[in-house]
Amino acid sequence: MNRIVLFIFLSIACNSFSQIKNYEKAKTAFAAGSLKEANKLIDKCLLDEETRDHPNVLLLKSKIMFGIFMNKSLLEDFPSALKDALKYAEKSLEANKGETMKTAFRSANSEYFTTLIRQNNKEALEAYNTKKYSKALPLFKKSMSFGPDTLAMVYAGDCYWQMGMESESLPYFKKSAELIYAGVQDSNTRVFGYFKEPFRKLGKYYIDRNQFDSAYIIVKNGREILPNDPILSEFTYKLTRYALDKIPPSDDYLNFVRQSLKDFPTDSFLNHRENSIYIFLLNGMAVANEQDQFDSLLNKYAASKEAK
Repeated sequence: MNRIVLFIFLSIACNSFSQIKNYEKAKTAFAAGSLKEANKLIDKCLLDEETRDHPNVLLLKSKIMFGIFMNKSLLEDFPSALKDALKYAEKSLEANKGETMKTAFRSANSEYFTTLIRQNNKEALEAYNTKKYSKALPLFKKSMSFGPDTLAMVYAGDCYWQMGMESESLPYFKKSAELIYAGVQDSNTRVFGYFKEPFRKLGKYYIDRNQFDSAYIIVKNGREILPNDPILSEFTYKLTRYALDKIPPSDDYLNFVRQSLKDFPTDSFLNHRENSIYIFLLNGMAVANEQDQFDSLLNKYAASKEAK
């Protein structure tokens, strides 16, 4: 019995050693550009119970398939190369035990994952730009499985939006708006065209449902990073008109009007409101015989008119 156990143990050990050798050979073949040979060797590792779930084995399989995808002479024999590259890359992350190890593994291989996401997003955008939203959506979601990619997040949300599933789009727009706003505020991050979409879509969603407080916050944040966006400016004006109706005639009202005039200096409605609130406040001070306050406010009013 002891001999049988020893034989089984030695067989397993030899087999594991053999698969490790196959893995190293696959790495060498991949580095040399021998993709078909590398693929055969790594597939042997994937058939073995000892090595098939190892993150490095799965990642190498992904890299080999991505290399095949990029080699147009081999792509005809491997039509699902990109899909397989994504599948095994995702498996390589999942094979790490715990979020700490997964994060470390993602960080150590960030350059490859970024390249893979970029290519997958390119494929997804081709479907999106031809209005094949149901085809593009799972591709964008696949990119997000490797990390919080804002492009994939925004476009996944917009796929739902374009398919008339606005409520399903909200989590994607909310999260991407947070990431975009934080990224631009905290660094000199380049502002891309797609950055406007979550702010525009959320602004419209909230305004259409009379959720003006939520709309105000999202539109304000959007205009901080996209001050010249015409749609966000239009939303700002609508929200300004709404807010003015909620503020009683007061110093707060005057301050809000003056602040709004910085955005819309030639707007006749706001200029009329500024004149009206100045006259209202001055009249109240005159009736109350508040001479100092009256003179101070009148000087501000005159300075405002002179500046214009």
